[in-house]
Amino acid sequence: MNWSATHPRTTTAGEIPDRRPVWFTYFEPRTPVLRNKLGLRNPEALNAYERGVSGVAFADLAQREPPERFDLSYLKHCHRERFGDVYPSAGDLRIVDIAKPTDRERPFLRHTCIETHFRVLTEQLGRDGELRALTDPRQWADRAGYYWAEINNCHPLREENGRAARLYVSQLAKAGGHHLDWARIRHDLGQEAVGVASWAGARADYEPMRALLQYAATGEHDRASAPRRHLDALDRALGDELYSRIAIHAGLGRPDEQEHLDRARTAGSRHSAALPGQYAPQQPPGARRWNVPAGIVPGRERTRTHGDASTSADRRPASGSREPGSR
Repeated sequence: MNWSATHPRTTTAGEIPDRRPVWFTYFEPRTPVLRNKLGLRNPEALNAYERGVSGVAFADLAQREPPERFDLSYLKHCHRERFGDVYPSAGDLRIVDIAKPTDRERPFLRHTCIETHFRVLTEQLGRDGELRALTDPRQWADRAGYYWAEINNCHPLREENGRAARLYVSQLAKAGGHHLDWARIRHDLGQEAVGVASWAGARADYEPMRALLQYAATGEHDRASAPRRHLDALDRALGDELYSRIAIHAGLGRPDEQEHLDRARTAGSRHSAALPGQYAPQQPPGARRWNVPAGIVPGRERTRTHGDASTSADRRPASGSREPGSR
């Protein structure tokens, strides 16, 4: 039997000591139900218990002060606090590759690249001052859309990544003096709106994420005043840096990857300078055309063109297969 990852305590045969593939250690024995602290084997019962427990935990966490630093440790903390009473794996990074069960063309980042992805993303957010200086909620949403999308693209946890990410982004907003009303999105636009925006973010189109955050923060749909062209160029440049650095760290980049990265960082200041001064942007990498090595995102290689708002290729190419029970 083949599976997409192995536990750190593997044998040379790629099996954990009890000789079950690591994938199935996430599930109650002989069921498609995720392993849980109550030993529930009925999915409806587990979902009901999870909704009750996690809803209370979300309300409690939302009342707390934002952290000093928004990094992977904080996202893991959010997940552990919200789902720790339900799943024994809460707060742990996944050790398998996963994809949406209804979308074979949307595998998430390989589990071996998660820590590098989030380290670079945290560094980028730090250069952006963690968006704390953006007191206008519209401008905050314009810059936060990229970070929310890339947390979703990474999907660092085994389950309930979306809700953990929303809690993380809520606290990021709170640090800037903003409040996100997620119920407004759910009631007015439907929960599928988040899925549509996430799919766009996986294709390096961050505008739908910006629009949702603006609506959650202000209740306004109008995006006419947003400097869309400059935001697109800046965010794609940041994505360029992110995946290029992952490639270099994983040893999957082209021989000239570092040279391209250095040139991108220098050229990127043009996109930063093009934004209105009140955005107080960082110094990002610039725009260029490059290929993401196939080992980073499961599936075939794909190409993006940066610096051109009209082009955006699929960041989540088709995967040959997905494991059962993934979501």
